[in-house]
Amino acid sequence: MAAEWVPRLAAAGRRVMVRVNSLDTGLTSQELDMVVCPELAGISVGKGDSAWDLQQVDRLLGPLESRIGIPRGTIRWWPWMKPAMDSSRLMMAPRISAHCRGRIRRRGLHQRHGGDPNRFWRGCYYARSAVAVAARAARVAALDGPFVGFRDPDGLRTDAGTARQIGFTGKFAIHPAQIDIINETFSPHPDDVEYARTVVAAWEEAESAGRGSLSIDGECWTCQW
Repeated sequence: MAAEWVPRLAAAGRRVMVRVNSLDTGLTSQELDMVVCPELAGISVGKGDSAWDLQQVDRLLGPLESRIGIPRGTIRWWPWMKPAMDSSRLMMAPRISAHCRGRIRRRGLHQRHGGDPNRFWRGCYYARSAVAVAARAARVAALDGPFVGFRDPDGLRTDAGTARQIGFTGKFAIHPAQIDIINETFSPHPDDVEYARTVVAAWEEAESAGRGSLSIDGECWTCQW
C-alpha cells in the first residue's frame, strides 16, 4: 500500500517519507526494496542503537538508488534515536536530514501527573534538550516525538510549546487532528516576524553608518561577531 501511494502523493505535491521496520526485525531490506522509487523523499527507521545501524541503512539504500537511476544519497533518512544515545556523534551520519526524538515509556504516567505534560517531562528535559542541541549543531531539523493524547488538544498545545522553547523545529503527529495545532505552534507569530524585520532594518542602518552596536527597545545589539 505504501509503495502504491508514494508516487500518487508525490504527484499531488507532497514530500513523502515512509517509515519502515527497524533492522532488528529482519524486514528492513525487503520493505526498502518495495518502497524506494524516484518519488520517495526519505525514510524513517525506528530503534536506532548505534552508528552501525546508520551505516547499514546507507548500505541498503545505495544499490536501490542505483537501480532506479538516482544519485546515491538522494533518499534522506529520519532516524528515531533513543534519548541515551550520543546524538551529537550519530547526527553526522550520512543521509540524515532530521533527528527524531524517540518515545519514552509513559503509559499512564501522563495521567498520574495530573494531565500536565510539562510536569511529566520535567525529568526528561536533559535528554529532550540534547536531541535539539545536537540537531542544531548538525544543521538538521529537530523533530519532537508525538503527543499520544490525541483527544487532548490543550495538552498537545502545551507539549508542543515546550518542545519549541527547548529548540525543536517541529513535532510528529500521531493523529491527523493534531496537525493544525502543531503547525500553528511551530510557525512564526506575526509579531515575531515584524520584530525580526525591525532588527534587520536597524542592523543594516547601523552597519551602513559604521556603528558596531545599536539599541532596540532598550536592548543592546552588536553588529560585529
